[in-house]
Amino acid sequence: MKPTYKTTEWDTRPSDKKNISIVKKYYNSYAKRRGPRVGDFILFPNKEHKRITHIWEDGTLQTNDGTGSFAMDNGYISYSGSLNHGVDIKNIKKTNKTKRGVVWIPHHGFLCAGCAVHYNIPFRVFKSKVGEEI
Repeated sequence: MKPTYKTTEWDTRPSDKKNISIVKKYYNSYAKRRGPRVGDFILFPNKEHKRITHIWEDGTLQTNDGTGSFAMDNGYISYSGSLNHGVDIKNIKKTNKTKRGVVWIPHHGFLCAGCAVHYNIPFRVFKSKVGEEI
């Protein structure tokens, strides 16, 4: 699945060539990262998809229920919002599937009030052998 770089309906700032250029650069760098990444999805045995919100040093992958905000910056994604329990990285397996998720970048790369431009981009999907456990 290729990135489409389409903004979402709640954006107050328009997408333009400069914003698309920024999100393409960030996404291309992000796509090169191996393994699970913040923003990727985990499919649980109950058929629920949850996004990875934090990767702890001990291999725990913390998730969320779709609330919060995923900011993209130069090949990394940071998350702000509520957190669920975690899953041990040993209990997930990469699939060949992707799922679109929303990220935001600051308009033209400058942070200010109301500057977010949101994009739907593809993320990896991992399958969990177990439910959330930690």
